[in-house]
Amino acid sequence: MIGKLIQRIRNDKGITQKCLSQITELDQGHIRHLENNKRHPSQKSLSIISKALDVPYFPLQCMLNTELTEDQKKYNAINHVVYDKLPIFNDIPRFISYPKEMYSSMFAFKITSDDMCPKFNVGDYAFVELNSPLDHKDFGLFNINGDTVIRQFIMHKHDIVLRANKENIPDIKLSYDDNFEILGKIIGTKHID
Repeated sequence: MIGKLIQRIRNDKGITQKCLSQITELDQGHIRHLENNKRHPSQKSLSIISKALDVPYFPLQCMLNTELTEDQKKYNAINHVVYDKLPIFNDIPRFISYPKEMYSSMFAFKITSDDMCPKFNVGDYAFVELNSPLDHKDFGLFNINGDTVIRQFIMHKHDIVLRANKENIPDIKLSYDDNFEILGKIIGTKHID
């Protein structure tokens, strides 16, 4: 998957493989193999590529060992991965310990809305794995038209539905090509006093 993300970023920035090869001093054939997922970049190569593409290294590093499922390929998950944005937290009151079952999370946030009750309760902490493509029925953190929401990711034949657990909240219906961002996968919640 990392190769497809590199290709997407390169295309977003209007950089050819040849130009990226010249900037990074990496062989163009090597870049082609990376983008076709026939090779995985080393940490050093990935760092060089991220600098050349003028994007942060960390979001790319998160994708190093990630492979897309057939369903994720179907909805072009790579087009909905955030690679150049950083979440902002207005109030960080403290650090919390990693629960063992959630070691792959990159951050946690306190749930303040009851949209997802009873699955996710107000006051619990949600643990988020960044840049993780979602599978059918996974729970995720999404950016849609400037709003950040927690929803369940439902894939239908021709569209995607982001569903709240509360019955009175309408589904958000998206097509596979709509502009939405998957900020991360919610891998669990925990109440912490």
